[in-house]
Amino acid sequence: MLSYFIARGETQDLDRLSRVRLPGSYVALSDGVTHYQLSGPKDGELVLLLPGLTIPLFYWSKFAEQLHRSGYRTLSFSAYGRGYSDRIRSAYTKQLFLKQAKELVEAVSDAEIKHVIATSMGALVAMSLVIDGWINPETLTLVGPAGISSQIPLAVRIARTRWVAELFGKFLGSKGVVDHLNHNVLAEEHAVELKKMVGEAFKHKGSMYSLLSTLRNFPLYGQQELFWRAGDLELPKLLLWGAEDQVTPVSGMPIVKSLLRPRESHIIHDCGHMAPFEHPEIVSSLFIDFVQNLKTKPAS
Repeated sequence: MLSYFIARGETQDLDRLSRVRLPGSYVALSDGVTHYQLSGPKDGELVLLLPGLTIPLFYWSKFAEQLHRSGYRTLSFSAYGRGYSDRIRSAYTKQLFLKQAKELVEAVSDAEIKHVIATSMGALVAMSLVIDGWINPETLTLVGPAGISSQIPLAVRIARTRWVAELFGKFLGSKGVVDHLNHNVLAEEHAVELKKMVGEAFKHKGSMYSLLSTLRNFPLYGQQELFWRAGDLELPKLLLWGAEDQVTPVSGMPIVKSLLRPRESHIIHDCGHMAPFEHPEIVSSLFIDFVQNLKTKPAS
């Protein structure tokens, strides 16, 4: 197991005082405090937004606003170790994130989850939640999902070599992670905003440990069977992908389509890995049209 450490540049503690100034709400779950935001029309269909590897809940802000204008209610949150949720001093497994999402839904809303939208690593969490029956939405939308590559990424190889991971994490990590975010988006303006958003959160103690522990313990590749099992689910699925995605390249889309068997799929042009963040209007419009078409033209 990777030893807990505090990296260079992690100077801030996460406590009540540091969280007072931030938008959103907090709830203590069984493994720690989770930062979440439940917003939009109170009578709207509830959409659960599941995050990727590094992003805090603010990633979804502009996208969620688009959904609110169309009458939807949204629940977004920062996964443990991200944003302003607690840094857990244990292994960051898929089970940890599944448990967090399940407990959060039960703790903060009486309404049923009608739709799930997930990006990157969050797609793997979303499929597992639905396959295991922890939530039973009416639709599932995946955006640039991780997990389809059969090769072990370099970051995972680093994380799995303990002494390399700890050396990298303690002395080089956070700056390297923030600088690498340029590869996640296409436009420079989005890169600047994303780096500020993630960089602020990475000033809190335990952030690099959390990221490396996730890379070490969460199965981010070789998840073809998970996609296949999700494909067997009867609920309608929507697949979206950025044409210029450098993190989970769009070349993997045909494989995902063959396994997932989505009702609809779309490539978003002039877009990198973070479509809901880069093009909130386009992604929200595709999702809303997808749901409306289901209601007016149900499957036979």
